[in-house]
Amino acid sequence: MCVDYDYDYDYDYDYDYDYDYDYEHEHEPTTMLHGWQHLRPEDREAILRGIADGGVYGGPYHIELDWVDKCNARCFFCNSTGVQNGASLTWERAEKLVEEACGLCLRSIRLAGGGEPTLHPQFISLLDLLARRGVVLDNLTTNGLLFTDSVVEHLARTRVGEIRVSLNYANEAQYEKAMGVPARFFGRVVDGMKRIDAARKNGGSIERVTTQFFVHRPTAGNILEMYRLGRELGVDAMTFRELSLVDPEHFYTPEQVPQILDQLREVIRDDWRSGRVEIQMFSHGVWPQVRAIYDELHAELGGEMPTYAPRDEQFDVSDRYCYIGWYSMMIMGSQSVFPCCYLMPHPSLPPLESVAERGIDEVWRGPGYTRFRKEMRDFMLNRRPTAFFNRRIRTVPTCCQSHDQCPLAPFLADPEFYAEADKRLEAARGSFGNRGRELINRAALAIERAIKK
Repeated sequence: MCVDYDYDYDYDYDYDYDYDYDYEHEHEPTTMLHGWQHLRPEDREAILRGIADGGVYGGPYHIELDWVDKCNARCFFCNSTGVQNGASLTWERAEKLVEEACGLCLRSIRLAGGGEPTLHPQFISLLDLLARRGVVLDNLTTNGLLFTDSVVEHLARTRVGEIRVSLNYANEAQYEKAMGVPARFFGRVVDGMKRIDAARKNGGSIERVTTQFFVHRPTAGNILEMYRLGRELGVDAMTFRELSLVDPEHFYTPEQVPQILDQLREVIRDDWRSGRVEIQMFSHGVWPQVRAIYDELHAELGGEMPTYAPRDEQFDVSDRYCYIGWYSMMIMGSQSVFPCCYLMPHPSLPPLESVAERGIDEVWRGPGYTRFRKEMRDFMLNRRPTAFFNRRIRTVPTCCQSHDQCPLAPFLADPEFYAEADKRLEAARGSFGNRGRELINRAALAIERAIKK
């Protein structure tokens, strides 16, 4: 069933988000966007049908529940301070929304967002609800400060796809300075992660635990220490990443690069067979040298490249449109609704809807989502941005009408789904009405270019 709305806004905006991501060095993703793997065949078919004709026939299948817009740490590098307004969903409202979504098509939930999700006083109640309704907690992104015995026990009884802990540092002093919490809290997080590892080994239903470490000026000599800690904690993957979008005074210096590369070489060598290490260092010029290390060690050690090693083969993103509007919903502590975490509050980008007075189904089929799907589908059909974008488009920022600006789109689905979706879109592109709209848009783009000259 599809509701057709005519919904318009009366203002212009220009949304430009600076995301530090480099497709040139990316290869075929090893993972898909949160929860996609839990879809059933009939779910995928409903999404494909909606993409083909613009309707909506099920969903949301996934919810990112950012139910706490506040945090118990004060990380200097945090990119979510702009949405930490102190708001939280009440348990009564959260329970009602999740129960409603479970009665629709909900398959999985992610808990992450602008604040610390475990900070909600009813966090354990939510875990119990998900376990009772058979919904997967596909991802919990957390600082781990509240991994109490009770929390770990309930996590182990919930089907959890991944717990991603932002540990970030390998010792108390660096942790305290960067995270803005007492040094002793570092040990609290480490002990909690050890309890999670023990719970997994005792049959807990947590499939995967990952963590990340930052490589910047004060940690340039601590990479081996970070790696050993990750091994000790039994994580399935650890990511070494650079800082970006912070004061450059925090970046490592050119003089520190040889030390960093020597340590990374030792880490990659030791990890070669287990393949737990992922290196995301694309911003400050060392990536070609990191790639060279992988090539050198491959020649020396042989065998398959590690799981997260760089690949030479590139994948074509030209058919990888964003299908989030037919798949997922993001709900914030303020009860505002956005399509995804990448489009969280921005002064010029309003929420699609709010669940303050409306339920999940009403919002999912309401005017905001309906317009969002239409504007995304127009781009899919035309295969080029909409002419006079800032005057005509109201729910989609410029990064969404591209193939290489949004870091999420390549991970949204599996290659087979992309191929089938593009095949159905190709059929829709051939319709008389769409050919006419495409010609009009091309002409308007030409006029727009002429005006700008």
